[in-house]
Order: sequence, then C-alpha cells, then structure tokens
Amino acid sequence: MKTLKTVLLAVLLLGVVTASFGQLSDRAQLVKDNQPETYSKMKQFAEKDWKGDHSMMVYVINKQVASFFEFGELAKREDYDRELMIDAVMNWTDGNLWDYSMIVYTYKKQLKAKNQY
Repeated sequence: MKTLKTVLLAVLLLGVVTASFGQLSDRAQLVKDNQPETYSKMKQFAEKDWKGDHSMMVYVINKQVASFFEFGELAKREDYDRELMIDAVMNWTDGNLWDYSMIVYTYKKQLKAKNQY
C-alpha cells in the first residue's frame, strides 16, 4: 500500500511539473506578439535539442525569454562591463542563435569573479 501511495504521489508531482512547462509565460507571449523574429530564433534554439517535446520547448523558450530581458537590464547597470558581455556572447552564440540563459549566466559569473580581486 505504501508503494502505491509513493507511485501515485510521483505521478501527481510529474503532472504538476509537466503542466507548468506547457504554457508560454506572459513575457514570452509578449516577445512572440511584438518581436516575431527574435521569438522565431528562440524557438529554433529550443528545437535544436527538444524538437517534438513540446513541453520542453515551451520551458526552454520561457527560460530564454526571461534571460533575454535580464540581458537587456544588465546593460543598464552601473557595473556593466561591455568586454565581459561581448566575450559571453561570443562563447554562447551559434550562427544567429543565441543562448541567452548561458550568456547571462557566464557574464554574471565573470563579473563577480572580476570584482573579487
């Protein structure tokens, strides 16, 4: 009986997690509606690894859009370092597809390290 409860709980949790992957965020919908070229590239980026897995594609698109907005906000900060951002972009760009989440992650990691010494 305990095993059945564990399995049912796991299935329920999987359903909740999967449901959260299934919908574009408000920001992603905004990009889709107002910047279709940018959205199209993010969709292509998601398709590289997840074509056919629609919930994962939505998850990746949402993550890329969130990072896209953060990317823009970083440039407005007083401690913005253009050279570090260029390096991050160069490392995480494949043709016309940008991995915004890795660009932001790498930039923030490098900026933090730079400010340590």
